[in-house]
Amino acid sequence: MNAKTWHFIINTFEVATRGNYKAAVTLSTHLDAALNAAKADAAILVLYNYYHPIHLAYVAAYNAWLTQGGTQKGNTQSLTALLDGLTAKINAWDAQIQGTYAKGTPGYTALFPKGHTPFLKGGQTERIAAVHALDAALIGIVPLAATKTDVDNYAIALDGANTTQKGSKTTTIGDSTAVEAERILMTNGQMYCYGGLVQKYTTQLDKIEQFYDMEIVRNGSQTDFTGHVAATEHKNIAKRTLVETQVIKIKNMGNGKLQFYLATQKNDAIGVIYIEVPPMTELSTTAKLMGDVTTQHFINVFNVDASLIGEWELILE
Repeated sequence: MNAKTWHFIINTFEVATRGNYKAAVTLSTHLDAALNAAKADAAILVLYNYYHPIHLAYVAAYNAWLTQGGTQKGNTQSLTALLDGLTAKINAWDAQIQGTYAKGTPGYTALFPKGHTPFLKGGQTERIAAVHALDAALIGIVPLAATKTDVDNYAIALDGANTTQKGSKTTTIGDSTAVEAERILMTNGQMYCYGGLVQKYTTQLDKIEQFYDMEIVRNGSQTDFTGHVAATEHKNIAKRTLVETQVIKIKNMGNGKLQFYLATQKNDAIGVIYIEVPPMTELSTTAKLMGDVTTQHFINVFNVDASLIGEWELILE
């Protein structure tokens, strides 16, 4: 029989804030303020002097992550706006081109071999490539020089927005790794202070409670989820701030295939990145393989089967 882990050797502060950087800030701020308020006591002053730098480091890392996340969102929106604007742009370019090459002629077909589809469908890279292809095809066509200049400028703008967005995403991933590392150090610091408070209040343990946000400590962050999902439906499981290396154990307890993915919004349908779990199968994966942890904080499941109800369990380890 497996022995149950003794709860006294579990860092409850780390468990309670796992996957929730905001709750970790609240917990850290509470302890820091409580120690500061009681530091007239020499024993508490020692704990405050130890913990305060840890608290400041975590808050700084959290703020950097939060700020960069906002920057990335803005950069993503800039690229999205340009891609959304392609509909109007391609219609305008088409109208200008038809002034030289009538629709259906060899000259027109050379510029739009697949019509407008490559500009409006597919991923970001493919749509940007379509603009570059049109730009290249317009080289040397004197009557369409003004059109080529506009296409060229739009291609440059798309390239710039794409580079900025991808660069900010890399930075956000780095900041996420940093804030997670600082969260671990912070919760270790919380445990250290708890030990010091136990020594001080050995016969009055109830006095320790004032130093901690007990709602966070008691409730923590749920890590084990079970549920059902109707046929060909998607369902939100939880909202969590994850890191790429977060281990996720998934168990498909039904008779149909299930796909698990990260989403930007709670009700978002499945995208191109997901983990598929066959019927009656259990596997472990990482958050990175389910989506973009920097922008997608909703964990969702999609039932592939057209007639069977899906049954699953998901554990954040």
